[in-house]
Amino acid sequence: MQPYTPLTNIGNFVSATPVDFPTYLNSMYKLGIAAAGVLAVIMIVVGGIQYMTSEAIGSKEEGKDRIWSAIWGLVLALMSFIILNTINPKLLNLNLSISQVNGTAGTPATANNQLFATSPIGTPNPSTGFNAFSPPNTGASGIQPIGGSAADQASYFNNEDNARAYLLTNGVNIAQQPCTFGQTFGCNNISTVGQSGVSGLVDLANNTGDSNLTVLGVTSPGIGKPIVNLQNDTVLQDYILSNYVQQNANGGYVMSDGSIFIDTGNSWSVVYP
Repeated sequence: MQPYTPLTNIGNFVSATPVDFPTYLNSMYKLGIAAAGVLAVIMIVVGGIQYMTSEAIGSKEEGKDRIWSAIWGLVLALMSFIILNTINPKLLNLNLSISQVNGTAGTPATANNQLFATSPIGTPNPSTGFNAFSPPNTGASGIQPIGGSAADQASYFNNEDNARAYLLTNGVNIAQQPCTFGQTFGCNNISTVGQSGVSGLVDLANNTGDSNLTVLGVTSPGIGKPIVNLQNDTVLQDYILSNYVQQNANGGYVMSDGSIFIDTGNSWSVVYP
């Protein structure tokens, strides 16, 4: 998309420098919220003056209505921002770009130059009965962190391609492809579980020795930690029931690393700390 150049500056919201159009619209949205606040204050002042200076009952009521209308308008404008930001802050950032989904790992983080060593994500493997993806049988040891600060590593695993590649090359299968722009069904973004979730899944695969360990999906509740849904099998079930340290009030099996497993019948739901 070609850069868009506003004709003039608008306060601290929009500068007269080339920007892409989505960035411009995001700035105009924030400007609209600010303008709503300013107009609401003006209307409250006007309504207050009308209420105080008028002797007629009808004019006083009109002044009160003007004040309340301004207050409710301001509340609605602020609530729209607060609700969207609470559900998912990305809803407030318009992004019209559509990236191509392919079968190669994304570019690794480079904060410390060659922070991670990478290998291919893999190829479709429908032999398990669903649209699963497994790493290629190349004998590679997978993607392993080789350095960098904690912040660098956390940022690395927030990238969808990196998170998937790390899981797949370390023995964790994934049943669904990543979501493209606007897609809400039949896909999942594994990176939402963060570094602790990705590392926890790899540790689970190593501890159980379960070659069929498969992530069916990830649920992001908006508030709280993402929930990973794992395919139920006897190896996983035996490991959980043999190694949990306690059961919580909701029937969840609490493991020594702080993760909580919940038996949902055909799958296990797990939340990592």
